[in-house]
Amino acid sequence: MDTLAAAVLTRLEAGLRDRPAAEPIYLAYSGGLDSTVLLHILAHTRKTPSARAFWEGRSLRAIHINHGLQVAANDWARHCRQQCERWSVSCDIEDVAVARDAGKGLEAAAREARYQAFAQRLGNGGVLLTAHHLDDQAETLLQRLMRASGLRGLAGMPESRPLSECSTLFRPLLSTARRELETYAQAHGL
Repeated sequence: MDTLAAAVLTRLEAGLRDRPAAEPIYLAYSGGLDSTVLLHILAHTRKTPSARAFWEGRSLRAIHINHGLQVAANDWARHCRQQCERWSVSCDIEDVAVARDAGKGLEAAAREARYQAFAQRLGNGGVLLTAHHLDDQAETLLQRLMRASGLRGLAGMPESRPLSECSTLFRPLLSTARRELETYAQAHGL
């Protein structure tokens, strides 16, 4: 197991130790570099003897949210399903309607629709992993500082937080720089 995969597994073991092993683990899978690297790590550590104890009793599923906002949105969904099949991971495609006139901006409305779909899918419990990384954290912090978000804004994104009453959002790559993800992707031909 390479260094990044071992670090992710260590974070998962520590961050999810209080969660029941029978709960499903879902990956928010966009099909981009960040989530593809995380999917590859998760799919391949399941087969690694040193990770067997962590994966015992746990299932892994990917969720791709199709916002339908781009001409290629259905192609991305198809790509995600094919990649998951290649690595023997179940993939759910969720089509969502984005409220374009909600006064929040398209990106914020898409994020709200995405997290509503995630929360609904995980309503009975489970863990949602996202591939937010250190560079995303820095960007979030800068945006919040520019908006004068106060102390909460200075905290940035937490590694873990409740997604719903029964489910958890966990970011195992939050301390990983994007260049490390790019290096991993190149080394594994992703």
